[in-house]
Amino acid sequence: MDIALCIPTMDRFDTFLKGYLDIYIEFLKSGLISEIIICDENGIDYKKICTTYSEFMSSNTNFRIYWYC
Repeated sequence: MDIALCIPTMDRFDTFLKGYLDIYIEFLKSGLISEIIICDENGIDYKKICTTYSEFMSSNTNFRIYWYC
């Protein structure tokens, strides 16, 4: 069974995602979940996630982030 983790966000990187995203990525690496999809409402979290996780994102197509504008 494939499980996708979908996270809507808006200004939650510093208060929520920074603390949990590494755990979710470990779930992805271990196969517990099949993909992580993040949708940001205003682009602030998008930029922070892209900066922090750019290396992982370049080597893993199952970690995606979208900026809804």
